[in-house]
Amino acid sequence: MIVMEYVEGPSLRELLKRGPLDPGRALKIFRQILRAIHDAHAAAIIHGDLKPENILLKEDDTVKLADFGLARQIPAPADDSNSDTVLFTPVGAGIRGTPSYLSPEQAQGNQSTPQSDLFACGLILLEMLTGKKAIEGTNLLQTLHEIAQWQLPPSTEELPQPVQQVLSGLLHPDPNHRAVPAPHLKQLFSTTEIPDQLDI
Repeated sequence: MIVMEYVEGPSLRELLKRGPLDPGRALKIFRQILRAIHDAHAAAIIHGDLKPENILLKEDDTVKLADFGLARQIPAPADDSNSDTVLFTPVGAGIRGTPSYLSPEQAQGNQSTPQSDLFACGLILLEMLTGKKAIEGTNLLQTLHEIAQWQLPPSTEELPQPVQQVLSGLLHPDPNHRAVPAPHLKQLFSTTEIPDQLDI
């Protein structure tokens, strides 16, 4: 059972309806999202449907993750034939999650993994900085096609180098190569290169 805290405040989606966030504010929120996902993964829980609608903000921009409805436990290693691992999500094949925030492997019908959550984190960071969804097809098939052909949008080239490095790691199409070295995160959160406004 997952117990949720009542949070009185807007979702990140409501903030993004007004346009991109101030970069400093975006990084403050992003850092908390990463920490929350890290803690969930440390508890062997995959969120599986991370998106701005599921990120709630208190008055001081404290982040709370919501809607673990598609969450599941991280599977035990394949050679553990006696595993008691229980899936929180209903058993069944098919695509699960919100199309615009799916990772390439989820779009192929594979189950979510910790790497899938990281991909969603990257999409959310990019959206906070640009004010635009990175993946937004006019219908499901077009959206899935965009994900299958995924590559970083040209707008990322206008972002500061520390941001580009983190996005490249989080948004790698191959989940086996999807990671962000700690030095890159440290540089991102301590950088002074991020201006008050980004022209994208």
